Amino acid sequence: MRNETLDALLGYLRQDAGVLALVKPTSIIDKLQLWTNVPADQKPMIIAVATTSTPKTDWGKPVVWHLGFMLYVYTQTNAADGSAQRLRDQVVDALGEALKPGPFGAVQTLSSRVSACLLSGPVLTDEGATKAHGVAWFPITIRP
Repeated sequence: MRNETLDALLGYLRQDAGVLALVKPTSIIDKLQLWTNVPADQKPMIIAVATTSTPKTDWGKPVVWHLGFMLYVYTQTNAADGSAQRLRDQVVDALGEALKPGPFGAVQTLSSRVSACLLSGPVLTDEGATKAHGVAWFPITIRP
């Protein structure tokens, strides 16, 4: 269930025009690495990592799993002038746009790949501390 859900998320992001305007499909992966270990030519990079599995139960009803994922966003530029952070913010905005719910309260389903997907917490960033690198952590929850 978790692997199929991760594949659905990666497949969806690799086809989203807004994300692809900034990130190569080959730089949307599921193998966590430190941003300093990722070559500059592979950035911007989005890494999706499974974090939690939470059962939601109610009396007399089947268990519904909520799967947590963290999207790590890595960017890099040649200067420590804030440009890496601006690029990071553009990628985060593209992810937010790609994962937002549909109109009129419609649930985000990753193009019918899952039952529901939503942003599930604050987006954390490096706030410029990583100089020529930009780093963000973007939590989401998916119901397969």
